[in-house]
Amino acid sequence: MEKQKVINLFGGVKPLADAMGVKRHAIYMMPNLLSKATSDRIIGVCVRENIDPTPLLNSEKAETEKAA
Repeated sequence: MEKQKVINLFGGVKPLADAMGVKRHAIYMMPNLLSKATSDRIIGVCVRENIDPTPLLNSEKAETEKAA
């Protein structure tokens, strides 16, 4: 999962940080390609915040298929 796609889905760094319960700096420090654990946490935040995670899941699926 790409960090920029997550930021775009949430509407910016601050809304994402607020939803995750972290400071903006923590978002900036995340790598561009998020780990599986971080991706899972973001999906959980999407569910809690009633944000449709489908665009993130579809792009992750496409990246996985491309690598195979």
